[in-house]
Amino acid sequence: MDTMSFVRCFSCVLVFVTFSSQASYFVFVNPSNREDQFWNHVTNLVIETAKDLNVRLDVEYAGANRIHQSDLIKEISARKSKPVGVIFMPYDGSILKSFQALESAKIPFVTLEQVFNRSLFPDLGYPMEKYTYWLGEYTYDNYGAATKLTQYLIDRANSTLKTPENLYAVGFGGDFYQSSINRLNGFTTTTQLNENVTLNHVLPANWQRGKATQLFKDVHSKYGETHIVFCASDLMALGVIEGAKELGLTSNKQIFIGGFDWMPEALKAIENKTLTASMGGHFIQASMALIDFYDHLHGVEIYSKGDKSARVPMYIVHENNIDIYLPLFDPKAAGIADFSKFSRHWAHTHGLKHVPFTVDNYAIAVSY
Repeated sequence: MDTMSFVRCFSCVLVFVTFSSQASYFVFVNPSNREDQFWNHVTNLVIETAKDLNVRLDVEYAGANRIHQSDLIKEISARKSKPVGVIFMPYDGSILKSFQALESAKIPFVTLEQVFNRSLFPDLGYPMEKYTYWLGEYTYDNYGAATKLTQYLIDRANSTLKTPENLYAVGFGGDFYQSSINRLNGFTTTTQLNENVTLNHVLPANWQRGKATQLFKDVHSKYGETHIVFCASDLMALGVIEGAKELGLTSNKQIFIGGFDWMPEALKAIENKTLTASMGGHFIQASMALIDFYDHLHGVEIYSKGDKSARVPMYIVHENNIDIYLPLFDPKAAGIADFSKFSRHWAHTHGLKHVPFTVDNYAIAVSY
């Protein structure tokens, strides 16, 4: 493994790796903080990816604050030594300022997820249209993923319960950002397409575990029966599990609970049969972006003007495939895989067929 040194400050971690030009570096803006389990895993993975690609990566933390992130992007854009690429997740309230700052500084950038409501920004366009330095988006289909998760929960309930003529469902959203809205829309649409499912209630739990616990107990007490619980995050799903246990409900026998994000604790809950399923795999998004950025700077054609495709596939984990994906969250997993081998440039220079960076291929690399 390459020798690496860390320089820590309040808002950033500078990761230095042996590189042909120390003046060249990338920036990843973590939209949250070091306590956020999901984004911490994303960050650890992209740091390991940078090491294997032999590039320098600066990691900045926005603290889940759009104003602070906007200030960070402004500071990055004003640097005398500018990065060769920036990876970040834009927020509704600061997206235009951030895009304009990077565009004016002529710094190439790619964006993660899509928590902003695109309909509110009709002039934003798509990559390389209005903003020519915006190379691409790393998004995933929240709506489609939610429909698959919901249908899986319904199918499990139908196959397990002796009298599934009437199934009652509840949905918990996070907030009013687009990712949560799309997940809930996928859930409600799927319940409506299943004639034996009645949708009791949909309400926000603000991504909070404790709030989900209490709200579930309140809703279950109000309606009397709950068979399916859809949660827009694993953290809320774990809260529902606790509430169900307090009410004497047995997971995967009386009640079927699903979440998003593949939190390690949630995957353990699937292994222990207290959580029915989790939708995820998007923790690789920043690493995908860095590998593509790296290839782009080596002359590989990666991005196209106006591209609207969802680059990040989502996968559902349940009791029948948990053994495949759980090892990815071993602290040593990222150190086992060689992320440089997912690079198109690397494959070309070694005369090999390119292996795309997907969750399944990452699992194969970790299994060796």
